[in-house]
Order: sequence, then C-alpha cells, then structure tokens
Amino acid sequence: ETGIFGRGAGRRAAEALEVPLLAEIPIDEELRRAGDEGVTLLRSRPDSPASRLFRQLAGRVRKQLERPVPEHP
Repeated sequence: ETGIFGRGAGRRAAEALEVPLLAEIPIDEELRRAGDEGVTLLRSRPDSPASRLFRQLAGRVRKQLERPVPEHP
C-alpha cells in the first residue's frame, strides 16, 4: 500500500466540502500493476481487498444517485 496522496486527505476534503466520503481505496502493488497493464482488477482478482472496496464504492455511488436532489433557491 502506497500513500501517494497522503493519509486522510480524502476524508478531510469531504468534510471541508460537506459531502459524504464514499470510499478510501489504498493503492497497493496489485492494483498498480493491473492499472499499468490495462486489466480490470475486478475481473482478474474479484476477491482482492481492492476489488471489494471498488464494489462497495459502486454501491455507495448508486445509493447517492438514488437520493432526491434537494432544491436550492
């Protein structure tokens, strides 16, 4: 796992913007390699920790999209 963006930066940004933090996905060697090779980790290693986090992220995005949008004056 490599903290190339630092630790907690996403959480701090979400709090500052007052939006939900949908996921924190660490970049590990397996995820980096899959990206470099153009391979979807969800297909090549569906049970990997990163794949599970990506599925959780997708579910959270779906829930956010299903919520009604508040009207702003």
